Amino acid sequence: MDLPGLSVQPGGTATMEVTQKVVDVHYMARKLHEISTILPEQMLFVASDGVMCPLAIGPGHTVRVKNLDETITAIAAMFACLS
Repeated sequence: MDLPGLSVQPGGTATMEVTQKVVDVHYMARKLHEISTILPEQMLFVASDGVMCPLAIGPGHTVRVKNLDETITAIAAMFACLS
């Protein structure tokens, strides 16, 4: 399927990313670094096997998940550690 001006890419094992052609998860991570004081090595990515943000922007940490339930569990655990 051709979607003019849009990019359709696998976002992981169970997701698809539909964005403007110039915007993807790597672009957003680089922009976050550019507009904030967050260094790439301070970023934490929750990603399935299809997303490799740290490779695109430099050192970072990745929590590997297999599905939405694992994503929710990982994020909930991170928030619990911050509380």
